[in-house]
Amino acid sequence: GVSLDRKFDNGFSVEATGTYAIASEDQSNAAFKDLRALGLGLELGYDDFTLGGSYLNSNNATVGGNYTAWDTGLTWKPSQLGFTLGYGQAKDKNIGLKSNQALFGVSYDWNDNYRLGTGVQYIERELPVNMGGIVTPTKDKATSIFVEGRVTF
Repeated sequence: GVSLDRKFDNGFSVEATGTYAIASEDQSNAAFKDLRALGLGLELGYDDFTLGGSYLNSNNATVGGNYTAWDTGLTWKPSQLGFTLGYGQAKDKNIGLKSNQALFGVSYDWNDNYRLGTGVQYIERELPVNMGGIVTPTKDKATSIFVEGRVTF
C-alpha cells in the first residue's frame, strides 16, 4: 500500500491511498483462484469542507469473481458541529448482488477528544435467492438511524 497525507499553508489538504493485494490459492477446488484486489482512496479538504471517495475491485479469490464498490461523501464542519452526506454502490457479478446506500449524519465535538453523532442511512439491495432450485431476484430496502460516539486520547 501507498499513502500520502499533506496539509498546505493555504488551508488545502489532500490524503490519497492505494493498495493492491494478492494471495495464492493452494487448494485444488476449481471454484477458487488466486486473490487480486485493488483499493484507492482520495480525500480533499479546504476550509470547513472535506470531499472524499474510495474504490475497491476484487475477484474475491473465486473463478468469475468480480466485486466492485465505490463511495463518495462530503462533510461540512464550520465549528464543533459537522454535517455529512454520503453515497455508495457495490456490485458482485459472481453472485448477482447490487446495492446502493445513502447517508446523512450530524456530529458534535467537545475539546477535540469527544464526539457524539447521529444520522440516518438508507440501503437498497438486489440479490438472487435460490428457492428450491428456482432462482428468484429479491429486492431489500432498509432505513436505519444510528448513534456514534468517539473518544480520542
